[in-house]
Amino acid sequence: MDIQALVLFFYLLLPPKNLQQESLLFAADKENLSAELEAEIRKELLNILYSPTDDSIFLDFSDDLNDLPLDFFKTEEFYDDSLQETVYLNDKDELSLYEYNDEQLSIGHNLKNEVCRVSVNDSIIIRTKFDSRMRETERLTISNEKASKNAAIISKRLYYYKEDTYSPIKITEENKKDNIFLVMNFDGEGLKKSEELYNIDENGNRIKNYTSSFIYDNKKRLLQENKIEYENNISISKKLIYKYKGFAIPDSEYYENDILHRSVSYEDEDEDVYIERIFFDNDINVYLLYKHGRKIEERIMTGEEVVSKKVFE
Repeated sequence: MDIQALVLFFYLLLPPKNLQQESLLFAADKENLSAELEAEIRKELLNILYSPTDDSIFLDFSDDLNDLPLDFFKTEEFYDDSLQETVYLNDKDELSLYEYNDEQLSIGHNLKNEVCRVSVNDSIIIRTKFDSRMRETERLTISNEKASKNAAIISKRLYYYKEDTYSPIKITEENKKDNIFLVMNFDGEGLKKSEELYNIDENGNRIKNYTSSFIYDNKKRLLQENKIEYENNISISKKLIYKYKGFAIPDSEYYENDILHRSVSYEDEDEDVYIERIFFDNDINVYLLYKHGRKIEERIMTGEEVVSKKVFE
């Protein structure tokens, strides 16, 4: 962890007591961090590093720092020739903070009794939350770039579950860096049923980019992917069909607006032999034969009639 990230980490951990401490944000080039985000991260860090026993009281963040318990930080350090490993334990001798070289990882409970994991490196801070069943519920990614003066949120991913499942039935992710919003729906066993991607304009409106749906067989193998892309009030339908015939890799056919554009057929798995055909207008198509990843034959065809043929040594 570089000095700026370290200053920011401890600024967020400990509440400001004077103007000099406030200036730490300026030293870390993070002076524009919002008060709401600052307060939320500070609470997360403080409660992760100090997990009280059942009969004790959570620290009031306005308390004097001198009232912190003597064992607030317990450390063990292990040295290599060039690397340093530090382990911070809470008052239960449980892992609170792990530091290795220039990266840090914190694990603990927040005020809502959610399990939280906070990791920090030179470029990003990642906070992951888990529910009481240790299912991931939220992943927040925050920029920590040296060149950036704002500790801005990059993305926020949320996970939704049925009560009795451990695989999510829905995941949403808002990426503020790329200005996109993604929605994925699952069947509860990990198979993706549908996906929608939206672009976010300067007013915060979501504009649909594409929608996809997925079909599987009774062996949970993907049979078909349907996709509709939207651009300038025009929609393009795309379809990818998979056909299984005993090989590890299935044959495939790709369509746009229900017109076949490309097909791949595997002929010999051991020799890695497959045929690729690319289709154009006027019944013209290109036949390509591959073996061990090398093109060994090319044919220009009209329908099934060979117009020209070239063999590669």
